[in-house]
Amino acid sequence: MSTTNIDRVTTLTRVANRTGKTFIHDILLSNVLRLVTQKIPNALNSKKVQVFLPSFIYLLKDKEEYKQYIEPYKEKMKLTGKALHGKFIMNVRISMLRDIEKLRLKSKVLDNCCLIYSLWDGYKEEDEYKQFLSRIAELGIDIISLHTSGHADYIALKQVIDITNPEAVIPIHTENKHGIKQYTDKAVILEDGEIYEVK
Repeated sequence: MSTTNIDRVTTLTRVANRTGKTFIHDILLSNVLRLVTQKIPNALNSKKVQVFLPSFIYLLKDKEEYKQYIEPYKEKMKLTGKALHGKFIMNVRISMLRDIEKLRLKSKVLDNCCLIYSLWDGYKEEDEYKQFLSRIAELGIDIISLHTSGHADYIALKQVIDITNPEAVIPIHTENKHGIKQYTDKAVILEDGEIYEVK
């Protein structure tokens, strides 16, 4: 699940609430929600949300540029171990494979779980995704493919623009890049390969 797909995060938050599960965000999702919106429960404003620090970020935790993103969640991260032994929903990414292996094999907290793959099926043909999904299957974790579009419509884009108040809005990966102009006067339309210099 992409951490920037707020619709999916909202859906999983509702599922967690309705099923009495804790939602465990990785540190990236925690920071995205803290910076973008306070409307969705996050680890700093909800007891039902915990934070997981992936091992590859743990190794960088003492670097000055990472501290600002980790420090606000230190107390919450202490509680995550307990949450991992209960009923929970957790967002994961392929870079967290080592953590999944440890949770499954050493901590034994993933004995009755599944992985919901919600990205584009085309990624499954890329080596890093193939290796990730193959290892998940080897670990005895069921994989359920449930793709929904991660593309925002113009109404969602307008909400993001209103919340973030950017200096420039550059539409990418779209068939109608000029359509954004009806929602903002800060649209910058670029052609493929064209460079935009940030001042």
